[in-house]
Amino acid sequence: MTDDIPDPISLVPEPTRPGNKVVATVVNRHNYVEFTDHAMDQMTLRNISEEEIIEVLRNPNERGLPADKPHIRIRTGKLNVVYDWMKDRLVVVTTYVEGPKK
Repeated sequence: MTDDIPDPISLVPEPTRPGNKVVATVVNRHNYVEFTDHAMDQMTLRNISEEEIIEVLRNPNERGLPADKPHIRIRTGKLNVVYDWMKDRLVVVTTYVEGPKK
């Protein structure tokens, strides 16, 4: 009976802070990616999509780049993603492009 199956949207956890956004997607054994309000502001300002960020999280060309602890920084091409690794999700803190995007 379909009434017993929970709606997948209702399973998405609450953000860790007001203003953040949680997306259900599988990345590095996590089922969720959370975007901080700052990351979303930077994405809008720099014309970077959620899909681009998720692709970098899934397939970075470079790992272990310098970042303020406890943050982790990775990069594909010139697109950098700074995030935190949490038990149930990855939290994107900020993102930026070094030089021209394309």
